[in-house]
Amino acid sequence: MSGRLKTLIVEDFRSIRGTQRLSLDAPVVLIHGPNGTGKTSLLSAIEFGLTGAVASFGRFDPGYLAHLPHKKSPAGKCRVSIEVDGLATSPSYS
Repeated sequence: MSGRLKTLIVEDFRSIRGTQRLSLDAPVVLIHGPNGTGKTSLLSAIEFGLTGAVASFGRFDPGYLAHLPHKKSPAGKCRVSIEVDGLATSPSYS
């Protein structure tokens, strides 16, 4: 069975400060913007939310999880939650 991404909630993850809720429930979702605005952070958040890891970071730094929270995160933590249609449970990682 395959699932479809519906919603991504990202809080203090890498370059994304605060809480952002993004609707992904469309046939096509485009992510665009200038350099340094968080496009790659969004893609990394999706990977982290679905798998609990960011493979490309782990290849270079085994302790990369400590670097995922935004540097100005009040609690020093980040949160990624994904709502997926067609799966029994929706993944969520903190």
